[in-house]
Amino acid sequence: IVLELNKSFETALAALNERYPHHIVVPRNDSFGVALYAKWPFTAQVSEQGWYKLPLVRADFPAFTLLAVHPTSPMSFTNRMEHNTYMQNIAAIARGIDRPVVLAGDLNATLWSVSISPLLEAGFYHIGGPFHYTWPSMAPLTAIQIDHVFATRGVTGDLTVLDDIGSDHFPIRAVLTIPGKS
Repeated sequence: IVLELNKSFETALAALNERYPHHIVVPRNDSFGVALYAKWPFTAQVSEQGWYKLPLVRADFPAFTLLAVHPTSPMSFTNRMEHNTYMQNIAAIARGIDRPVVLAGDLNATLWSVSISPLLEAGFYHIGGPFHYTWPSMAPLTAIQIDHVFATRGVTGDLTVLDDIGSDHFPIRAVLTIPGKS
């Protein structure tokens, strides 16, 4: 999953198309574009959330569903309302899926944020420990974790924060086990 995708970033990532033949790319002129590159086939739906029409990508793989998300940062009253609506919509979508769901993205929220509550109420649990600091990369001693992977229905795994690649976020890597799949 690639977040904060714009047209020039999309062009730079075109080289991934051969290695990851299954992909969906939704660039935007702001920092809320998203792309998903995969080696496995999937069917995708993009829904627009809230007043800002932020994309939420649902990718249905054979054994699980992946939700790639990036709600707005809750730094103003309007953005907080938009953020909460987006998080509630994620939970509503997940409740309607009768198989394992993996949720990944920049949630613009820490694990102790009240905006995580709808996810927990929908059956999501966090993958990885609570001390994976992901933002801001330029000040790692004061960083917090706002980039997350959550899952449902027995998905297990581990999360690793990777080295700085020039973004304001550290990238993360999750290695997951889907029930019934190796």
